Amino acid sequence: MKFEAVIFDFDGLMIESERVALRIWKSVVAELGGEMDDEANRLLIGKAPTAGVTIVRDLFDLPIETEELRQIYWTRRTEQMCKEAEPVDGLEEFIHFLMGKNIRLGVASNSPTAYVEQVLAAIRLRDQMGCVIGSDQVNTGKPAPDVYLAAALALGIKYGVCLAIEDSPIGVNAAVRAGMTCYAIPNLDLGGEDFSQAHRIFESIPSLHIALSDVQED
Repeated sequence: MKFEAVIFDFDGLMIESERVALRIWKSVVAELGGEMDDEANRLLIGKAPTAGVTIVRDLFDLPIETEELRQIYWTRRTEQMCKEAEPVDGLEEFIHFLMGKNIRLGVASNSPTAYVEQVLAAIRLRDQMGCVIGSDQVNTGKPAPDVYLAAALALGIKYGVCLAIEDSPIGVNAAVRAGMTCYAIPNLDLGGEDFSQAHRIFESIPSLHIALSDVQED
């Protein structure tokens, strides 16, 4: 089928963010007397901000209120990602292709909207996105479908002709529940996770680009 809109997840899909996220979490947790590790970080991938912060606070029994911890973490993460983030390989070419086909573009993320907006601007891709929806704009983050439903509404496109692109099972679940076709490019830090809900699975943006080029040209 041909799609009228493509809605991207953000972290781990448009930018490589997990290593930076882990580094910041290690620093913040260490300052509060804990020790963050890779396995704990795996639990956070795809989670909404408050849920992720609650997991960290409870897991390490940190002496800080959840909201204060959330503000500290996301402020540092935003600052660092704006300095370090780069588009993943092939993303800019893929976006250029989609725009050339008059396909509307958006972002539906579990991260805070302000963070996504600022990092997109830093990598010079904000202007190409017709909307940016973070979990703070809806009642419930992924795996609820709310961010995807809000993105489709903002783009003025029916759910059934939207393609969602995700890197986590939580995100795939959200997109499918929104009634969208969902293609997955599994996050490398989520090896062994169940992506069976995705309609198709690809190894990279370039491989998806090739496949979607064929579909759109049919």
